[in-house]
Amino acid sequence: MANYYSLDIAQPDPRKEFIVEACMALLGISQKDRGIFRSNPESNGELEKFLEDLNTKILFAYEQAHETGISGEFRNVCLSTRYEDIPSRLGVAVVFIKIGVGELAAETMSGRVVTTTVDVTHPMRGLRGVLREAYSKLLGDSEVGRSIEELVSGLEACISRGSLSENFDEDNIDNIVIPYDELASWTQHKEAGKESGERVSRIAKELSECRLAAPMLFDNSSPQERGQSSLATLHAAIDGVLPLLENLSLDDKINPAYPVKRMKRLLVVISYKICAEVSWHLAEVKDIFQLKDKGASMVVRESLKVLERWVQCVQDGQLLPESPVESTKGILASPLRLADRIRCVNSLQLQQKQLRSIAADATSPITPAEVQSLIEDVPQADTHSLFGVSDYSEMVWKEFFGRYARKAEPMVLRLKPLIDRQLAAPSGDAASTVASVTGQFGAMLDFPILRENLKSERQTILMMLKRELDEVEDSLGSSRSLGYLEDLHQLAMMRGKVDLMAAGLAPSSAGFLRDLPGASEALSNSRGMSMLIKGRKDTLFKQWCAEMSSNSSVWLDTSASVIKTSSDGGGDLEVTFDSRLLLATKEARAFTNAGYQIPKDLSAKVEAGERYYKYAVSLREVCIFYNQLSLDLLPFQKPMLLTEALAFEELLTKSKMSSWKGVEQLRTFTERAEEGRRRLKSLNDNLRLMHDQILSGIISLCDLSLLRQGERWRSALAELQRKVDIAAEDAGASDKDSSTQLWRAHLDRQLKAVVEIQLIKGLQMFSKTLSDIRVDIMSSGKKVVLKPSVEELRKKYYREVLKFVGRVGKIRGFGGAPGIFRKVCEDSSGVREALVAAYSQAENLFDRLEEERAGVEHWGVIGSVGEQRLAELVEIYDGSGEALWEANLKQMKKKKRELERIPDFVKVDCFTVHMVILKAVVEEQIERFSLEMVISLKRRMNEQIKSLTVQLEVSLGKLTAAPESIREIAVSESEVKKLFAELPSIGRQLEALSERATLIETAGGGAVVGLDRLRELCGAVTVKVESFGTIVEETREKLKSKMSGRVAELKGMVERYASRWQALKPVVEEGDSPFSTAVKEASERMDEWKNDFSGIKTFADALRSDCAEFGMAPPEV
Repeated sequence: MANYYSLDIAQPDPRKEFIVEACMALLGISQKDRGIFRSNPESNGELEKFLEDLNTKILFAYEQAHETGISGEFRNVCLSTRYEDIPSRLGVAVVFIKIGVGELAAETMSGRVVTTTVDVTHPMRGLRGVLREAYSKLLGDSEVGRSIEELVSGLEACISRGSLSENFDEDNIDNIVIPYDELASWTQHKEAGKESGERVSRIAKELSECRLAAPMLFDNSSPQERGQSSLATLHAAIDGVLPLLENLSLDDKINPAYPVKRMKRLLVVISYKICAEVSWHLAEVKDIFQLKDKGASMVVRESLKVLERWVQCVQDGQLLPESPVESTKGILASPLRLADRIRCVNSLQLQQKQLRSIAADATSPITPAEVQSLIEDVPQADTHSLFGVSDYSEMVWKEFFGRYARKAEPMVLRLKPLIDRQLAAPSGDAASTVASVTGQFGAMLDFPILRENLKSERQTILMMLKRELDEVEDSLGSSRSLGYLEDLHQLAMMRGKVDLMAAGLAPSSAGFLRDLPGASEALSNSRGMSMLIKGRKDTLFKQWCAEMSSNSSVWLDTSASVIKTSSDGGGDLEVTFDSRLLLATKEARAFTNAGYQIPKDLSAKVEAGERYYKYAVSLREVCIFYNQLSLDLLPFQKPMLLTEALAFEELLTKSKMSSWKGVEQLRTFTERAEEGRRRLKSLNDNLRLMHDQILSGIISLCDLSLLRQGERWRSALAELQRKVDIAAEDAGASDKDSSTQLWRAHLDRQLKAVVEIQLIKGLQMFSKTLSDIRVDIMSSGKKVVLKPSVEELRKKYYREVLKFVGRVGKIRGFGGAPGIFRKVCEDSSGVREALVAAYSQAENLFDRLEEERAGVEHWGVIGSVGEQRLAELVEIYDGSGEALWEANLKQMKKKKRELERIPDFVKVDCFTVHMVILKAVVEEQIERFSLEMVISLKRRMNEQIKSLTVQLEVSLGKLTAAPESIREIAVSESEVKKLFAELPSIGRQLEALSERATLIETAGGGAVVGLDRLRELCGAVTVKVESFGTIVEETREKLKSKMSGRVAELKGMVERYASRWQALKPVVEEGDSPFSTAVKEASERMDEWKNDFSGIKTFADALRSDCAEFGMAPPEV
């Protein structure tokens, strides 16, 4: 063995350790021999090359004998990356295949290194194995990888053809690699034309027929080359080729016979071919262990069916002279192994299904998450390896299923208490318990650990089964005959119970107790008991046959009449058919269903009895109908069916065909009797149905008001009358036919009861159900009155009452008793009482109308005021105070709101009292009165606003002009004091005007013009008054600062006046006349001089006054 240790001996290379462990496992080297491996430099170099070289993908490991030849002491395992280094006829070689990209690491070895084995006992077998097992995995699903199978097939065919020689050796079977090789060998041998030509030709011909019957088995192509081919085709090929192979093996014309050795070899390669086909189909399925794809389940099911069919055909056939067990041991090894794996797949799928079902229960010891984890952890193994036919596939399968079992066993073991409870629960018997447990937990019992933990419980169940088996045996020995049907049923129940026990003991995978000691003995006893029960059933059948053959009274007397009158004198009819014959036919049918064949003589009698029995059953129903006819017919409808009933009776009692002689005659009689029964029954059923419908219609009239829905009520009654006429016509009676009189009279009485109820209800509720009558309340003068008046309403109301009562007397009914509706009021005390109550309610109703009128009578005063009177009232208020105006306007608003609260109409039972007219008149009067008052009040407000506005504008003008002297300041101060005293009064007037403006706006008079201007003026005046003191002080300061200038101005005025006087004063001569022009001109000029002097004097006086005001010396002028 290569030295897998690194330089540090204490720490071996994990990658080399992996290779060593794999070689020991696959070559069967125990751990105790681990230390005696031989090492050589060549193997070490090859191992290093495989681990380190990225381009080296395959490593071969094979065991070779030591040079000394002492193989028992030394084990020599060599490693090589070349297939040609492996010696020929060595045995088994281990192949390590590196997949993926990159360097190998210790943690990736298990995932990136695929291990397989190759049979190298024969060069051809070794080459085929290397190509199929190694290079196909290395290349994968690539174009080169897919061509490997084609290469192998071509290589095998070439070697097969090349191995033929002119001296054909029948004992040499090494060249039979596929079934096609055998066909090619005999065909080429036939073409060679040597000795035994007829025998060789016959063998070649029969092998060619095999190829025609099963081309997918006898061609030299692979499944990959052929593409999709169904497993059903493979199943059909097996059924087709096995008879041909048997002919080849047993054909007397082939002498000597076809070699047994070659036949066994041919069967082996056919088995391999079938397994290869099945394996290829299984490898194509994705998620084969999951319960998702129905197609995958179908492939698994069909694959198992194909393998089981092949195994059964080979075991049951006559292909080999040896015993089936010995002869088929090597032939069926691969199919049996592959079939076991497929059954394991089915078992695993069933386990998943049952685990999910168990985990769904809230009280289950396992959870859905655990089950899902187990299912998800099922390794996605390479199906090519799992379902292959090599030893490596078997090893991969065991490793795969072992990992699954180790993961699942702890979870499955927790189910033991649940199974214990199921086993302990009372279910009737042990066999039923076993069936129940198997149905719920059957797949879980495939785990040995669970079977071992349930061993004691299963042994208890086995003891119970044995005890129940003894009870069945005792019951079988001590049972008494209860009748053939009962005995046969009891034996069938025993047989089913025994078979259920055998199913639990069977060695198949479904057997719950199959591995327990004593199970085989109990199984043998149950099968023996089953045979004993079968024997008892055979004896019972023989007894029945003997009894039926010897007892002629059981069978039908064909000379008797079919129908006769009963002997008790009641007039009933009965059928002369013995019930024992019916029992005999049932017993015969039960024995036939149990698998027994009735003797011909008894079978004929049974058939005759069954043939007549169906007519007897029909006639018995006819007799029962006839005997109960009087009870089925309604008494008042019997006259309508009298003619049909008499004809039916005559048909049954006086017919000449009423006998058992001849099937056709009996059939005709039975058909006529059936037809008569159906016709009479149909007529009766139709009449009863129509009667029920009409009664329902009469009752439904109660839902309609005869007072308010009179038209609908009469239409519904007319429809019911039409149905009665149609029913009478269908029964063959006309309107005037007396046969319908009883029925119509009965319906009239029912209708009268409904009409009476309707009349009483209508009168009691008359005031509420009468159509609405309109009543208006309006103003007339100063009063409120009803229109129409109460007297008019009273007349109209009572007229409607009489009309309603008279309407009932006009009802026609169904024509059976027409006069009864006119006497309803006379005959019924309830109707009379209802009339009295209706009149009393009417008077109460009129009192309520008067109360409604009186409730609004006070509004008539307002409604009666005319336009002239309104104008007079406004003129009267014109001189009144403003408070009265405001009070009146507010009162009008209040009355308007009260008027709005009055409803437009009031419902007083059937009277609708309308108040819209009264409300409209009163509302109009209120609006007009309010409008007149608003107009008058608005006119007065405008006058007040105008007066105040003028006053404030004048005051504001005075305050705006600044005083220019002390005198003007004194005058302004006087005005301001007066205005200041008036401002509070003006403010109150303005506030009152604002309130009235608001009142006018709310009364619909619109906005008052000028009020905003008045508010602005008032505010401006108030500001001026408040700031007047500051203005006066500023003015005084300005005047004081101007005093010197004014004094100087006064002096200048005086000087200019004096100089002008001196220069321009008028001069008059002494002799001038007073009336002369000069004197007149001088006088006029003196007036001018006086005026100018007066102005200067006024200015001087004002200046002296101001000087005195400011404490200054007066000017000296």
